[in-house]
Amino acid sequence: PTLPEEAKSTVGVILKHTPLPESLAKDSRPHQILARALAVLAHIGLVAALVAVGWRHYDRPISGLAVAASYLISPYTRIALVDPGQVLPAALIVTAILVYKSPIAASVLIGLAAGWMPACVGLIPLWAGFYRGRGGWRFLGVAFLTLVICVALGQMVPMVAEWARALGARSLAEAGLVPSAIAPPSGSFWADIDVSYRLPVLIAYLALVTLSSVWPTEKNLGELIALSAALLVASQFWYIDEGGTLVLLYLPILLLMMFRPNLAHRRPITLPISAKLVQQPLSSVR
Repeated sequence: PTLPEEAKSTVGVILKHTPLPESLAKDSRPHQILARALAVLAHIGLVAALVAVGWRHYDRPISGLAVAASYLISPYTRIALVDPGQVLPAALIVTAILVYKSPIAASVLIGLAAGWMPACVGLIPLWAGFYRGRGGWRFLGVAFLTLVICVALGQMVPMVAEWARALGARSLAEAGLVPSAIAPPSGSFWADIDVSYRLPVLIAYLALVTLSSVWPTEKNLGELIALSAALLVASQFWYIDEGGTLVLLYLPILLLMMFRPNLAHRRPITLPISAKLVQQPLSSVR
């Protein structure tokens, strides 16, 4: 059945005022349709994951609804409505927070996010530090294996790289992680700036990744969310293509950090009773 005239006009207005990013607008019509469909599915999955995190880990369903509502009414959500390059890795990261008790599932999700958006690579050592002594090496191996598979498919199978690029995936060249990186003329924090000035910033970012992966030594879920948001925000300062404008990448995790309660009891695996007794401070003898 055909759409009514009012529905057609509404759809036309939406498509007119929510154009694809410039990198996606050059693609063919099937690519554009799939990019919009993927963006819609990613938004729906992200909102569902935000609500589920509030329900399961914050122990307050209203907190999850508040986070989801704040995300939906954010102006940048409207601006990047049809950019799956940002919203898909954000949805994967929030889903990894939802299933953080399973290191394998979380590692696959974080590895996929890093393979889709190079700005997420710094999350791998951070999350490995979160699972240290409780499946950390397993997480690190699976996450890097997932990342390597994504990169290998993009390099060895041209069709996969073409479709991934059409759907919003970012490359290492766009991130500025190749020797021949060139600053874009506009639309980035590094527009028309010599890329050699990025080197100290990138070194500082790597130092931040190293520090956050080893300290604090025993991270809880609240600290993991806060440090993940910090690394995603910090990645904007060295990311070349659209660096500083990828707000939707870190916005959901930032909102989770703002609404989070005390999550000190949320850890990868419950400590044994003997370990809990050792960690308890001694009380004074009366």
